[in-house]
Amino acid sequence: MGASVSASHVIFMVAAIIAATAVGAAMIGIAFTLADDLSDNSDKLSDKMGSDIKIINDPARVPYTNSNLSIYVLNTGDIPLDNKSWIVVINGYLVADENVVPQQPAPHFHGDWVELKVEYFLGSGDHTVMVRHGDKADDTMRFRL
Repeated sequence: MGASVSASHVIFMVAAIIAATAVGAAMIGIAFTLADDLSDNSDKLSDKMGSDIKIINDPARVPYTNSNLSIYVLNTGDIPLDNKSWIVVINGYLVADENVVPQQPAPHFHGDWVELKVEYFLGSGDHTVMVRHGDKADDTMRFRL
């Protein structure tokens, strides 16, 4: 009877070790996945925190002639900006990409400004323009024509 009890204990111990190994392997897999996700999210957050822009137009004297609005944008962030990711919204309406033309060559480093020529008809009165670079940085300005 002593040998059968010892054999059953050995079987239970081996089963417990196998179960613990399986749980440990699953936990390691979850930990690696979590670490990768945290790394990706921190990279995105770092990019977002390092990017910032400021519209530097004088709201009382925004250049506008023949349906062409000139918006001057200053890169106040640490990350250089390209010319592919500009998004302009005027009075809540998205301006088509082909109607937003940066006038200076990229990249735009910290302290550099870029003139965006925006083809968009505006009547006289109060207006709001929001400029965004990709999904990282944006600024809004109210002005009157």
